[in-house]
Amino acid sequence: MDGLSVWTIYDKPKDHPEGFIARRFQVASGSITATEETLVSANLEEIQDELDARGFAKLARSEDDHPSVVESWI
Repeated sequence: MDGLSVWTIYDKPKDHPEGFIARRFQVASGSITATEETLVSANLEEIQDELDARGFAKLARSEDDHPSVVESWI
C-alpha cells in the first residue's frame, strides 16, 4: 500500500465507549483515508505495545485534537 500509515488512539469515543480503540488512516497524495483496520482494548498499554512492536513511533496529541484522542503513531 502506498503512502504513510498513521494510527490514532482514542479513549472512549462516542462510537466505542467501552475502552480504547486505535484506528489506522492512510495518508497519500495529500489525502487522508480512514481504513477498516482497528485495535481494541480496555488497556491503553496493550495497544501501545502492539503499535511499538509493529515499528511505529508515538506522537503526542495536539491541543487541536478532539478530546478523545490520546496520541497518534506513525
